[in-house]
Amino acid sequence: MKQLLLALLFCFSTGLLFGQSVSSGTPLMMPYEQNQEWASTLKALDKGDQWAMISERFFEFEAVGETLEKEELYVPFLIIDGIAPHVATLSMSTRSKVRDIIRDDGIKEVLVVDKEPETWYANKVFAGIVLITLNNRKTSKKLLKLLTK
Repeated sequence: MKQLLLALLFCFSTGLLFGQSVSSGTPLMMPYEQNQEWASTLKALDKGDQWAMISERFFEFEAVGETLEKEELYVPFLIIDGIAPHVATLSMSTRSKVRDIIRDDGIKEVLVVDKEPETWYANKVFAGIVLITLNNRKTSKKLLKLLTK
């Protein structure tokens, strides 16, 4: 029994170490080129499709299984109505509630900054910014209450 348990533990841990992802969707963290491609694709879509992509990447990812290789990974900075949630630390239930609160018809505008503005200076590689403006103040207050508790 002990050997079986050790074998299962070994298989599970090596799967995570070699970058096997539990999630079949879009990973939260991506290599630079893939992140830039994602942002460019997002920028070209309409609001509904933009929210679908944002929701999949930021709120439907699995917290385990990210690659542990030496390659650097990037995540765009997400701001929703002035709130910058640190999505990697949000619980799955909180992420689910955020998806339930925000609907594509409640989004006024999605602005994607995929290239670093020339007037900015950053000491890190620019990963992009996704700004979402909601058109309902009540929704914004619900979101603020959820993300700041």
